[in-house]
Amino acid sequence: MENSSAKSLRLLYYRYKDTQWFSLSIAVFILLIIALLIGRVVFPQVQNWLSIQNEVASTRQRLEILRSNEQQVQLMNDAVLNTQLQTVTSALPVEKDFTGVLGSVAVAGAKAGVSFDDYTFQVGPLSTKAAALTQDPSIELSFIIRGSLESIILFLKEISEKVPLSQVVSVDYTETGANISLLFFYKVIPERIPISYTEPMKQIQGNNATLLQTLGRWKEDSLYTGIEIPATESAQPFN
Repeated sequence: MENSSAKSLRLLYYRYKDTQWFSLSIAVFILLIIALLIGRVVFPQVQNWLSIQNEVASTRQRLEILRSNEQQVQLMNDAVLNTQLQTVTSALPVEKDFTGVLGSVAVAGAKAGVSFDDYTFQVGPLSTKAAALTQDPSIELSFIIRGSLESIILFLKEISEKVPLSQVVSVDYTETGANISLLFFYKVIPERIPISYTEPMKQIQGNNATLLQTLGRWKEDSLYTGIEIPATESAQPFN
């Protein structure tokens, strides 16, 4: 014996099967089924396909970068690279280069025609790790030079075009000379330098290439032979 629910459904079916509401209900039901299939089956498949396409495109891009980097490496000249490295490390030494500092000062002084009375180094942190924490690691050289105002100005111009790179901190001019303080910069190289083989290699070009050429000229001009800074009894090489 049929229960009341089944009888009610049969009555509703026979009552509305020939009306527009029945057709509309069937259409709505079909649309819901289609939407459910799209949401549960088709849409995830589309997302998966798009994800695969993105991964394929990313892989192709990485391969192109690797090919380009390989071509650049093959075209590199070891001798040129070594020269460029020496030029850069001359401009920004990897440690405190006291010899290079005194050499560049001596060359600039000889060209400007000034003489030196005494000098002191402000050594700063001796630990490489401590120096690495400094934003712009440098050593300070203070000295007295004797000469005319014109020769002192010429000395400052000459020292600004020498390596290691320097910056004038102060100039206290007197009638017989000047007290000068200079900062000489250096660059501490980290123990580990992260390298990404999937990133394009940066080429030295444009302003960087021009700067490298300029530093190369300054390096050649900073070479010295037999030029010394005269030391006096009051000289204090380190302070």
